[in-house]
Amino acid sequence: MKKVLFSFLAVLFLFASCEGPAGPQGRPGVQGPPGAPGTGAIWFVEFIDVLPSDWRFNSDPVFGEHYLSYSFRVPELTEQIFDDGVVLIYLEWHDGSTLRQRLLPFSRPINEGGLLLTEYFDFNFSIGRIHLTYKITDFTYGWLPDRFTFKIVLLW
Repeated sequence: MKKVLFSFLAVLFLFASCEGPAGPQGRPGVQGPPGAPGTGAIWFVEFIDVLPSDWRFNSDPVFGEHYLSYSFRVPELTEQIFDDGVVLIYLEWHDGSTLRQRLLPFSRPINEGGLLLTEYFDFNFSIGRIHLTYKITDFTYGWLPDRFTFKIVLLW
């Protein structure tokens, strides 16, 4: 019986919490060796206007889709950024008097002369180049979109 009572009291003391004011702060520890200098995040931001005449017509032989593409050089998009960084592209437009930005990939409905369509924006990239893609439902050959402004953001 003593063993059971002793075990019960030991468990009770083990799980009991103490209350009261915290003790004083201890002395600071020894200063460690200095670390390597950090650079923090590095940003590159550029805006690019894509005119209707900049787009090139393409056709996907597998899916039969038609789309427009625009490729351009970005010398700042280095192998380091390709391997370890981040590439973000935003579509920028005016909605009335409000300037808006939306991260790609992005789709939005539009009304083109009473015809309700959906625009699709996407991109991919390689070292030194960015490739924009534009698709629209009911794509008609020869149709070109309006001028678009894209915001390019590189982080590393």
